[in-house]
Amino acid sequence: MTVAEIKRANFDLTPEQDAAISNLRHVLAASSTKDTVLRAVQISSLLVNEMRRGNRLYIGRSAELAARLVLPELEAILLPQWQWLVEPPASMEKTIVDQGAQIAGKYNLA
Repeated sequence: MTVAEIKRANFDLTPEQDAAISNLRHVLAASSTKDTVLRAVQISSLLVNEMRRGNRLYIGRSAELAARLVLPELEAILLPQWQWLVEPPASMEKTIVDQGAQIAGKYNLA
């Protein structure tokens, strides 16, 4: 890699975050903090891609004892977006007014 292809990423860590990364580094037997973070990103990406395909995560010593593993951080990615909280398109208001006028005219409510 050339120097132009390398992007330096600096960020501050709290002692708790540093301890969590150090623990993960030990568990993954990673050679550096950089490798630890890259492996965590790869694992997270893999899990999200599988969940988007409709697969779910299960954990257990055998298939009979497997229980669904729910990771709220990943489950939130898969939730549908709230569509009714956004502003409706302008054409919807006109449609509702037109339908209301038709109903009023049909039953002589005007």
